[in-house]
Amino acid sequence: MELPNLEESLSAPIPNSLYKTIALAEENDVELGVKLRMAEKLNEAQKIADSNLSNANENLSECLDERKMLETALEEVTAATAIAKNKERAATKEYRRKSAAFGARSTLEELTAAKMSRLEK
Repeated sequence: MELPNLEESLSAPIPNSLYKTIALAEENDVELGVKLRMAEKLNEAQKIADSNLSNANENLSECLDERKMLETALEEVTAATAIAKNKERAATKEYRRKSAAFGARSTLEELTAAKMSRLEK
């Protein structure tokens, strides 16, 4: 049996008649029977490997989708943080401006009050 034919036969489902063939082969040729049983086991192992690979691909796909969602969320949080920092800076500047204006007004009121009290004396 050539290798490509062996690969094709391993990927195909095992018909019930093959089990009878294996049993007959074991009776007549032990080595051939052993090889057929090994081929059967390899076929079962290939099916399990294919199933595992399919499950792994599904898991990987789900992980990639979740990663994209997390990256999008991170970008949104980063943008919101930048906006909040800009608003905080603007609020700080406005507070300092108002504080300076209030301080100047208070100083002006104090000077005016002091001048008025001197004039009254």
